[in-house]
Amino acid sequence: MEILIAILSGSISALVALIGSHLMSKRSATAQMKVAVLTSFLSARLDAYRDFEAAISTWSEHRDQPSCEGVYRAANIVTLVASEETITCLAKVQAAVRSFETSGVLPDAASFGLDKLQLQISMHNDLLSFQSPEISFHPTRAKRAMHKK
Repeated sequence: MEILIAILSGSISALVALIGSHLMSKRSATAQMKVAVLTSFLSARLDAYRDFEAAISTWSEHRDQPSCEGVYRAANIVTLVASEETITCLAKVQAAVRSFETSGVLPDAASFGLDKLQLQISMHNDLLSFQSPEISFHPTRAKRAMHKK
């Protein structure tokens, strides 16, 4: 009887240690993945915002077809990495560029300046805060997580 108790307690201890080790390794892998994603995404976001600032600066200097296209191209990239608030602010700035492109009339300086300032504030907030990504090692779980949002 004592041998059976010793075998059972040893087996249970080994099973608990195995499960604990598995869970810790899974959590560690997920944490490392989140850090990698966060680092990559933050860098991509910063690059996109920098490129947009350069494009809008070029547009302010030249105001021609290629500079308008540069703003649209940079804005499209920003929409891939920006928050909803930043995308909303970006749309206002793009609309002013589009209006100039189609009508030739410069946007109101005060209104356009305010829209650009709001966009910059939103981009700044994006760089300081980031929603933790949902990481799953199983494709079906990842799809479910995407549909929850």
